[in-house]
Amino acid sequence: MVPYKKLTYLGAITVFVLSVAITITLPISELFKGITAMPAVGALIGALYQLLRDHAAHERQIQLQNKKHSFDLAVTSPMATIAFNKHAEFCEKYMKKIHETLRTLIRGGQQSRPWIIRIVFIKCTSTMKLG
Repeated sequence: MVPYKKLTYLGAITVFVLSVAITITLPISELFKGITAMPAVGALIGALYQLLRDHAAHERQIQLQNKKHSFDLAVTSPMATIAFNKHAEFCEKYMKKIHETLRTLIRGGQQSRPWIIRIVFIKCTSTMKLG
């Protein structure tokens, strides 16, 4: 169902009916009948414009809803779950190595050689196997 703005359409209908009623019922010249009929034409154009805007907004909402459903489906897929689990496993192993390195640095104090620890750390992280 397309969401219509009731007040906009009610206003356009009111202007149209009043304009047509004045044009038909009042005894005025043809020139003034043309002038009094112009608001009716304007009301019709305004109503058509509002219909197009409402339809475009409705279509946009449908597109956004479809994109959201696609995203929800992708997030809940088994492949996404596996990728997330692998990433979490890697992060846990990486943080464990960082903590070990920090403990070594703290225990060694001024006597440790940071460049050796860095080389060992790089070897450890490059040879980590996930799964």
